[in-house]
Amino acid sequence: MLLSRFEKLDCALKAKGWTYDLDRDVFLNRVGQVLETESLLRLLPEMTWDELASYRDRRYEQSQKNA
Repeated sequence: MLLSRFEKLDCALKAKGWTYDLDRDVFLNRVGQVLETESLLRLLPEMTWDELASYRDRRYEQSQKNA
């Protein structure tokens, strides 16, 4: 099964112990420090800035559906 880039990002974040804080719209490391965008893009070199923005949009849309 092929994973989408968003699924790959979810897996890479989980492996690092990093999370996305939807309320604050930031990515956090294991100790709760805000991650720079460049750190995220290094996880998946094939991911673009636009795709990262789309990931955030998708997470927001999913949260609205689950509310």
